[in-house]
Amino acid sequence: MAYRGGVLLGLEVRFQKKHVFIELPDEAPVVAIKNMMSKLLQIPADQYKIVWRQDGENWKVLGDEQTLAQAGFSQNNARVQHPAVVGMLKLGQDEPQITPLSGPPPVPDSLRNDNHD
Repeated sequence: MAYRGGVLLGLEVRFQKKHVFIELPDEAPVVAIKNMMSKLLQIPADQYKIVWRQDGENWKVLGDEQTLAQAGFSQNNARVQHPAVVGMLKLGQDEPQITPLSGPPPVPDSLRNDNHD
């Protein structure tokens, strides 16, 4: 899977309790995400689709052969420092099953930098 340049994009692939961060060039096809995840999770690529929800819209199924750029990913919405979130949708499901990450614990009072003038 060698790609010749293009803009490097950051993606967070979510599936159940798993959150995997990957980097791919914008010229890579969507199926490259599936191939990476299939190897990692030991799930055949033909058993799920990659979906993306942009700006709170409904999940949209991405075609395997379209490039990430054709699917709408760019440096504006999929930076390595702030990745775009995609999900893995099992065949027969309407929405991907994603368990959110837990938040950090609260900062102890002794470490707060509150100014109480």
